Amino acid sequence: MLIFAILLVLVVKIFPTLFIKDMGYSKLASNHIFLWQIAACTVPSNDSNMIPMEWYADGNDFENLKELYNRNKLLADPFGRSNIEAKTLFKKEYLPNLKIVWIKSILKHPINYIIHIARFSFYCIIINTWKIPHGSFQMKNSEPYPFIFYIENFDNKGVTFTPIRDKIYSFIYNTSLDINIIFFVIITLIIFVLSFIFILFKHKYINSILIFTLSTSFSSFATIAIVSLFAPDILYRYMHPVVLISIISLISLISFIIDIGGFNKFKSELKSIKLIGNKK
Repeated sequence: MLIFAILLVLVVKIFPTLFIKDMGYSKLASNHIFLWQIAACTVPSNDSNMIPMEWYADGNDFENLKELYNRNKLLADPFGRSNIEAKTLFKKEYLPNLKIVWIKSILKHPINYIIHIARFSFYCIIINTWKIPHGSFQMKNSEPYPFIFYIENFDNKGVTFTPIRDKIYSFIYNTSLDINIIFFVIITLIIFVLSFIFILFKHKYINSILIFTLSTSFSSFATIAIVSLFAPDILYRYMHPVVLISIISLISLISFIIDIGGFNKFKSELKSIKLIGNKK
């Protein structure tokens, strides 16, 4: 697992350097997330001293930042990535000491940062739908595509369905379940607790299936944490891995229960665990 983790990090770090020729925009691609979180720390405390004035585009200052942040506290895009009018708030260039200012803002206003992350993560885990009406992505987008300079001959048109494909998608859309993602978060929590209890107190049952169950459920929590800390918007695609991982974890837990002798055996082993608080 450690080797795979290192390899995945290397892929993220090395791949852009080797294969992406224009690294100019890539170096600025995450600026809006850091600026947004700096605003989340400083705006509630009206602390204008944390942000260097040379970061602002001409004609903008902390008052513009407060207005932008209070307009939508759950969206990072307007702080640098979006193609709307807010793009002029900060300069589209390298901002010196951006991450240092970000860390200092968190350390200076930790309560504001915790409130921001808690609010954002709450809305991330109550996303209600993955289902997209077919009409919504067959329309031509009226807004200019923000990265059109990366794509040649891009006309911004939507997907076009043939009549039979339209009927197939409509059938799938109408018959598929639409479950709030909090359901899968709860499943992950239960599975993680159960597998952790067995690993902690029932050493004789530790096997590859149990380790896999714990690992997958933990990775689901890691996904939630990463999305809550660094996602720029509340979108289902960021949280979607939680759904898949929780299903894998559930299948693994069921396999473990069968492997040790069935549900009754599993339940009896749980009841036999003597926690410290119950030893008296």
